[in-house]
Amino acid sequence: MRQIELINLIARSATSASDIASFLNATADLVSDTFEGCAVSVLLRSNDQMELTASAGPGETDNQRATESLRTGVIAQAFEQRANILIENVAEAATVTATARRSGSELTVPLVAFGDTLGAIVISHTQAQYFSHDDRAVAQAAADVCATAVRNIQLGNELHRVTHTDFLTGLFNQRHFHNVTAQEIVRCRRYHKTFSLVMFDIHEFHLINETLGFNIGDEILRQVATTLRSHVRTNDVLCRYAGDRFGIVLPETDIDHVDSIMAKIQEVLCRIEYSANSQKRRLAAACGSVSYPQDGSSENEMIRKLQDRLTQAKSGGAASA
Repeated sequence: MRQIELINLIARSATSASDIASFLNATADLVSDTFEGCAVSVLLRSNDQMELTASAGPGETDNQRATESLRTGVIAQAFEQRANILIENVAEAATVTATARRSGSELTVPLVAFGDTLGAIVISHTQAQYFSHDDRAVAQAAADVCATAVRNIQLGNELHRVTHTDFLTGLFNQRHFHNVTAQEIVRCRRYHKTFSLVMFDIHEFHLINETLGFNIGDEILRQVATTLRSHVRTNDVLCRYAGDRFGIVLPETDIDHVDSIMAKIQEVLCRIEYSANSQKRRLAAACGSVSYPQDGSSENEMIRKLQDRLTQAKSGGAASA
């Protein structure tokens, strides 16, 4: 019953967790509650190192010692055998243990999912010969469920990254731009905040592709992404919207500050040079912007108005904001 209860609680935590760190923190707490008086550390493997991701109870291991144990110690044994390793007396251990304690007992359980060793759960106690055979079975069952959940979260994160990232520039894509815009509207409506959207289109980019080739055009788009990435705030969301069109979501930015941001974008783009017909040329762009709530109360309304203003700016029409 103890084992079933722990497995059920970990599985329920996995379904509600939004990221790996929060899930593993919850798991560490659950394991600590099950093994009272024990220190619990959850470590994930990153290439040839171990990183402490979550812990609970009176004490924890550290990255340096765990990494050493991964190379020549008990974690290496657990990974090789794909099974938990019990050190009855840490003080007398002939191998490098995961915890820094020089007395007591230590139970190291690998996190294995789909054949991959993802990390380990280390449970330790100050008393030697503390863990029973049933303890090992409970810990192994918990680790198996935890490993599967971690792998599923990782796969979900990777799927989200792929579906929301532009493969050419590494920026977020149009799907992500729309999603973040919708989220910002909800947030700003709830907390009475404002945000703005900026969209810009590189002037006559089709001529670059036609005269210099698509490879050069792709390289220029990558330069645009790299340059702009270093000139936006950490909470701004930079996206490649389509072709040579880019969009930026600007949280906490009102309509009074948008013009200066668009001027900065155009100034930065002018620094990017390319050669055409033996002449050096600089990029230029048309910009448009909208702000919430002045320019719309829904995602569709705001983006439709944003694209209209960008079209006006490209044709030299009305002001872009």
